[in-house]
Amino acid sequence: MLESLKPYNLDRFPNLITNVEVLHWGSELKIECINDPYHDKLPYQLYFYDCQDIQISVHSSENINDLEADLIFFETNNKRSPKSASIYTDIFEISVSYTRLEIHQTSHSPELKSIAKSL
Repeated sequence: MLESLKPYNLDRFPNLITNVEVLHWGSELKIECINDPYHDKLPYQLYFYDCQDIQISVHSSENINDLEADLIFFETNNKRSPKSASIYTDIFEISVSYTRLEIHQTSHSPELKSIAKSL
């Protein structure tokens, strides 16, 4: 259920969320993730810009001290304005309305290039 990550080849392995930050009084949302956490451990970040609404709901208080959350579902809806995304993990869920989403990936090459891709 990670179809929105497919264009970035991030849908094939398990994904973990390691941090969530609400920035600039709620107008930006940054979600730090790891793809393939048991082998390559490829870090990437989801940046949501010009957010109009962010809703976070914790549904498993027994796991709130875990360092990582399993990303179970990630879907974007780019067909309407504002755009929206739904993120569901084993600990919490987030719904966000935004104008622009960027996915930043860092490769493990010696140059450690950061690649930003917009949705």
